[in-house]
Amino acid sequence: MATFEKRRRFRRSLVWPVVAFELALAVVGAGIAWVGGVRLASWLPASGDAWLAAMAWGLVATVPMALVLVFLLVSPWRPLVRLRRIVNRFVRMIFYTAPWWQLAAVSIAAGVGEEVLFRGAIQPVAASFTTPVIGLVIASLLFGLVHAASWSYFLLATGVGFYLGGLAMWRGEIVSAVIAHALYDYIALTAVSKGWMVRQRPLFAFSKSSAVSSTASSR
Repeated sequence: MATFEKRRRFRRSLVWPVVAFELALAVVGAGIAWVGGVRLASWLPASGDAWLAAMAWGLVATVPMALVLVFLLVSPWRPLVRLRRIVNRFVRMIFYTAPWWQLAAVSIAAGVGEEVLFRGAIQPVAASFTTPVIGLVIASLLFGLVHAASWSYFLLATGVGFYLGGLAMWRGEIVSAVIAHALYDYIALTAVSKGWMVRQRPLFAFSKSSAVSSTASSR
């Protein structure tokens, strides 16, 4: 019992360094934006109505990402099964005993820090020296590289980078991307840390024996 309590306290102690690291990325992004001559304030909504619209689009933009997450959880494709194992091992090591508000804190910090760095700084700075499309490509590839725990994770994260970067380009602000990123991370962290990927198998996988028994019972 004492050992379990020590492990729980140790795991919870790791949450705040993660939050600090993610928020530090926003500081790095602010520095890159300053050096590159990009005003971060120009990527924020200019009025109250614009803020409401950005928040609404952030909620809407979360839906496709959540649907992709469901596919990732249930897919029997081997690269995704391996990806689930990697993510499950890392996330549960730190967040297994974390309460919802700590998961929310990590998700918000990741949404703010990573979006300020990649979509608020790197993407527009790269675009200022090239084109908006090339800026999007560069930021998305870098976003994929820093998440490259495996090839499948790299491809997935790069795709998310294109999605959020495209959203920021279309909206002309990063608040909607921050909200979508944070909400997705919260859903994903909750799914993994609370054991929604039991035994690393798809959620809706059926064994041959269960299929045979169900067929026999239907007869």
